[in-house]
Amino acid sequence: PKRNVDRASLGEQWRAKAVELGIERKSPTLEHRPKARKPRESTPPGAVDYAIEHLTERQAAVTENQVVQTALGAGIGYVTAEEIYADLRGREKTGEILRAKGQLTTSDMLRAEQKILHIALSGQGQTQRIADRAQVAEHLASTTLNAGQRQAVELVATSPDRVVGVQGRAGTGKTFMLAEVKTIAESNGYQLMGLGPSGRAVQELTGAGVESRTIASFNIAQDKEINAETVIVIDEAGMVPTPQSREVSKPARSPFSEFTQALGKQILHLRLYREQSGFLCERELVEPDGTGVTQALPFHTAQEVEEFLASDPHYARIRSGAKKLLHSFALEVGHESSSSESRRSDQFS
Repeated sequence: PKRNVDRASLGEQWRAKAVELGIERKSPTLEHRPKARKPRESTPPGAVDYAIEHLTERQAAVTENQVVQTALGAGIGYVTAEEIYADLRGREKTGEILRAKGQLTTSDMLRAEQKILHIALSGQGQTQRIADRAQVAEHLASTTLNAGQRQAVELVATSPDRVVGVQGRAGTGKTFMLAEVKTIAESNGYQLMGLGPSGRAVQELTGAGVESRTIASFNIAQDKEINAETVIVIDEAGMVPTPQSREVSKPARSPFSEFTQALGKQILHLRLYREQSGFLCERELVEPDGTGVTQALPFHTAQEVEEFLASDPHYARIRSGAKKLLHSFALEVGHESSSSESRRSDQFS
């Protein structure tokens, strides 16, 4: 049965019992918690940075509406459309963002695309053909390929260019055609390596009998497992992000000698390549933000590359590197005697 109790007396009994049991009573306190940091996208520059990074991952150019909508979505509740437009105008004034034909791109993206184009153009006529036209024609005579597929096989197999592109709609038999390229290549001592931007693309190449892997795994691999007889095939190349395209194109041109020199915050790279028509000296000056300018000089004699290096504004600081490159050139060519090499080296001492 219920009964009335003295609450004060009862409270004293509980406190005494708590002391007897060793229970300590603490007054509740508010725990201090640091304020949560606002996300990067909470500011107009941060939201625009996110939009550009996200959109240009697979596209070199995008529309202004795409940038604004993506930035607003990322910075929802923090930024306004007016702030996003104002940020874009500011970037255009500084040259960070470029506008052409209703689309936007960044100066960094433009330089990356130019480097990829430079690699393709400088490689024209610089490699051995996989096969001659007569052999290709004889092989194609026994296949069921249509006219377009035959032209694609002939282009890939007989071109002296380092980079060759084959474009066609889905279902036109590009992968089917590739099986014939593989047969021709292997009969001449070459092997195909397939690269794709996705697992599905890799499966397509594998289905044509080409050992393949994703571009991401290829780029991070220490051992690319390629050599002068490797033909790299990239499926769905148009879907490959520009940074990955630039990275995957590097192994196609391995220098036989290179030199790197720190110039304050800049990094200077000098590389020598052997080409089918002679040699190539490449000079790349990289800025702190990773962008850079590349110059290339085709040459045949040591004097030509000496003059190219001596014209460098940082020549006084790269003499030791120039000496190393010239020494490597003499070994590669095999035409230089040790005495003439010594005289040439003295000019850079």
